[in-house]
Amino acid sequence: MPRKKLFIILYDILKKISLLFSLLIFIFFVKCSSDISYDKSIEVESLIDSTRKYRFIDIDKSLSFSREAVSISSEHNLKRQTAATYKEIGTIWLNAGNNDSAKYYYEKSIKLCKEAGDHETRAKNLHNIGNLYDYKYEYNKAFDYYEKAINVRDSFDIQQSEITYNNMGVVYQSLELFEKANDAFFESLKISEKNKNKIEIATACTNIGYCFLNMVKNDKDTSHSNLAVKYFQKSLDIYNTFNDSNNVALVLINIGDLYRKIKAKDQALQYTQKAEKLLTKLGDKDNLSIVFLNNGLIQKDIIGNDTLALQYFSKALMNTEKSLFQVKIESEVYERTGEIYIKKNELTKAKKYFIMALNIADSVNDTERQQSVYKNLSKLYEKSGQFETAYKTLNKSRILYDSIFTEQNNKTIISAPYKYDFKKEKQEKENLKKINAVQKQKNNIQQILIISIVIAVIFLLIIFFVIYRLNKIKQFNIHQLLEIKSLRTQMNPHLIGNTLSALQDIILDKRTIDAVRFVAMFSKLMRQLTQNARKNTITLESEIKFINLFVAIQKIRWKTEFVFINKIEPDIDTEIVKIPPMLIQPYIENAIEHGLRHKKEKRKLILSIYEDKKPDYIIIDIIDNGIGLKRSSELNKNRKNHVSTSIININERISLFNKMYKTKWLVKISAPKKGGTKISIRVSNL
Repeated sequence: MPRKKLFIILYDILKKISLLFSLLIFIFFVKCSSDISYDKSIEVESLIDSTRKYRFIDIDKSLSFSREAVSISSEHNLKRQTAATYKEIGTIWLNAGNNDSAKYYYEKSIKLCKEAGDHETRAKNLHNIGNLYDYKYEYNKAFDYYEKAINVRDSFDIQQSEITYNNMGVVYQSLELFEKANDAFFESLKISEKNKNKIEIATACTNIGYCFLNMVKNDKDTSHSNLAVKYFQKSLDIYNTFNDSNNVALVLINIGDLYRKIKAKDQALQYTQKAEKLLTKLGDKDNLSIVFLNNGLIQKDIIGNDTLALQYFSKALMNTEKSLFQVKIESEVYERTGEIYIKKNELTKAKKYFIMALNIADSVNDTERQQSVYKNLSKLYEKSGQFETAYKTLNKSRILYDSIFTEQNNKTIISAPYKYDFKKEKQEKENLKKINAVQKQKNNIQQILIISIVIAVIFLLIIFFVIYRLNKIKQFNIHQLLEIKSLRTQMNPHLIGNTLSALQDIILDKRTIDAVRFVAMFSKLMRQLTQNARKNTITLESEIKFINLFVAIQKIRWKTEFVFINKIEPDIDTEIVKIPPMLIQPYIENAIEHGLRHKKEKRKLILSIYEDKKPDYIIIDIIDNGIGLKRSSELNKNRKNHVSTSIININERISLFNKMYKTKWLVKISAPKKGGTKISIRVSNL
């Protein structure tokens, strides 16, 4: 074989051996690096566990472990472990009350989670930031981060959002929005049942039961009370399975409190006694004080055994600690004790306990307790003949009540709406992926530029169109409001003219005393009319007061008395429902002027307000037993150019309100079989 050819063959063999050797060395180094990374990963995980272990015991030690974990994981590019460590550091600072540092580390963790593809840790960080804002009472931001956590889990099909939903529900509970809270707890329950997580199922059921407990309006509200018992019992069964005595006791307290609320004394005593026995065994003084308070309230408010109630209140005081919650219990015990002594007419003792309750309420800024105690003190001063002091104290109670009402409204405004359409969210995410894929394929800059310009032009056109439409709607509403105000302005002189005409008749009849009373009432009527004239809407309560005053004037006007009956359904909150001013009064005036005026005896006028079958609507009925529509029409034929201005006016106003607010208000006039006239007005809350 020629030397040259042999040399070439040997060179090829050596080249292949060299390549193989290089490959083996590379594999060796990769394996060693992998083994080192694996070993370091285990080391970091161990440090993270130590961080969690000392989180509540020794913050400095916990931070020391976490810093070592970050140092090792960063050196070996273990992004997932670094992200997990930052999450733990954030939680350390959150527990320590340093919210800014907590948020800083959670956000650092989120950034690394995105790079490492650790979606579950990312969701936990978002959840924790939500908790952070919850602690700061920034509820909108809390809900925003909870929603982000849920969306991350939904995007990657991670079924672990039950705790996030539970926390959402707890926030709504603190805002006393129990229906919204239950929406969140039911979502938590659904996921917990899917994951077969019994502890979280029990937690959700307990929270749902508590919400239904707080929704119970009175002892006849069986729907909410039955649901509360159902879910409490479900959680109780699970806690018993796990021998979780602490949670069993808490559920028993809640069930006992529910039965106390609906005045079922036997069941209330049964559950509170079970709770007392269990808590005594556990040595849980905090919750024992709640049980003794509830037992005292059962004896005081349901059974009527004040002596036994005082004994339980005394036991409650013996078990209270100095936490904020326990101090509030102590304040309630003193107030309820005072109520018992005021009932026994031992006013000095009663005052002593009310003052102690008030001092505690003042120290912890418990507005609701302050308002309640001032109300009780007012009763005490009134009973002891100190009427001026009673009035001043009652006024303090009213001021505090107004502040509580304002605070509740603020809570409602602060709360974010609980609306999640997950199908829509998933569809939008799929559409976004498709758009991104299409955009990646577009390498031509000119095409992208053209599309961008077209989108910008369309966007601008949409903005201009929206602005144009909003201006049109605004102009229409202003025009409608001016028309409504114009019609209302026409009604005021009509009412004043009729009333002054009535006064003239009384004076001519020389009914001096009636004239004086008439003028006094007319003055009040004018004040109320002036106040209402400035407003587009007033409460139903204000309109009813105005009608009562107007009817009282009419009774003075006519020598023959007529009966006026107010029938308002209890479920209708007249202080919340808003209607236009002078909506009902013209019909009342018409009923008196054209119906009852010509009837000789047994005159009756009924104002009835109740809920319509259609949701969010109420019916206002004005019923008189006068001469009826036909006879009234015949009498009015003799009066030249008679037109019921007020009725025409109010019908026009209703028509305008329907156009402006897209409502379906109706006025129906009918003649009952027994005689007289019935006006039915269907309205909704403005």
